[in-house]
Amino acid sequence: HISKVKSVTLDGWKVKWAQWMKQRGNVKSNEYWERNMPTHKKPNENTSSMALEEFIRAKYERKEWVAIGGGKDDKKKQEEEDRKLAEKM
Repeated sequence: HISKVKSVTLDGWKVKWAQWMKQRGNVKSNEYWERNMPTHKKPNENTSSMALEEFIRAKYERKEWVAIGGGKDDKKKQEEEDRKLAEKM
């Protein structure tokens, strides 16, 4: 499931979402999600909605550029850590 937050100040944030971002932050999260991403793939203000949706699916659904060292085991370990953190919220 992918949803879009349009505004941090206008949209309502659940406490658990804010805690998640406080713990991880954008920089740390992107270090994981975008570690192996070619720089030309990063969207900008001119990126179409269709291309932006494809970028989001590649980044979060297919995890195309995640920071993995040893293959599937590292990816599974990160997913397990993410699941445990989400359960705490």
